[in-house]
Amino acid sequence: MTSRGCSCFFLIGLVLRLVEAPAPAETFAERQDMVLDWVNSDWPNVGQYDGPHRIGRTGFWYVEGRIARNQTNSTTWTILSDAIRNADGLEDANGGNGGFSAWPGMDCYLRYSNFFPQAILDQYFTEYTTMPCYNHGATPNQQFMWATACYLACETWGKDLVTSVSGIDFSHSGGDLSGKTWLLYELDRIRDTGYNEHNASTYLYATLGPVRTLMEFATNTEIRAMARLAWESGIANAAPAWLDGQWALTDQRGGIAADTTHNPRCTDKELRLLFGSPNPYWQVDTEQGDPDA
Repeated sequence: MTSRGCSCFFLIGLVLRLVEAPAPAETFAERQDMVLDWVNSDWPNVGQYDGPHRIGRTGFWYVEGRIARNQTNSTTWTILSDAIRNADGLEDANGGNGGFSAWPGMDCYLRYSNFFPQAILDQYFTEYTTMPCYNHGATPNQQFMWATACYLACETWGKDLVTSVSGIDFSHSGGDLSGKTWLLYELDRIRDTGYNEHNASTYLYATLGPVRTLMEFATNTEIRAMARLAWESGIANAAPAWLDGQWALTDQRGGIAADTTHNPRCTDKELRLLFGSPNPYWQVDTEQGDPDA
């Protein structure tokens, strides 16, 4: 048989295989409900202020899930108040891992502050206008989370107040303590060369997530437009390698491929929510056990 004939049979077989492929088990809405069901049936580590399960890293996401299910009660505000107290992450590497809490704290505020009681609003103001460690990010994802938190806080309460104790002074910040100059530089670079921690199953979400927050809530039109380009390019890069729940590609901080079925990490959860998988899993199966995707 000629090579052309073999190629034709191969293509026919491929087409038939694609036609016969089963549809994903759930819709996006169903996967979203799975996340919200889990968050609303679990309890975060209130009172824990250090480590990957500390309340600042998990509590804001629990609160978002609870408010999404109309749980605007004293239990929700107890969780949120403790998360705000831990937003700076000072007990976790002296704020070196604080981006994991400072960014979700601002996402939670901008998404749901219209539900907050006055005591919570006052606590937010005090925490984010006296933050001592906006400049403590040591890794690319930490710097992006800190810059996002600082910039959005500046848009919310004013640059002078927010940066009175600390501000963004990473490379390329140009002396702009608000983080705006640094974010514009990074968003432009992401558009041209991709994410620093590209395809990192644990850490990519920690840049993709803040980019999404900027895309939704930044009031500056340039920041918002560039964040949309960065978000879409990141998702477009990940989508072709998401193969039935296996993220098959090399990454900068991790292994050759993400074993998303047996040990899903934070970015895997985000992609699972977006693209689906024939192998259902959620936060209870993950390395950190928190809903931060």
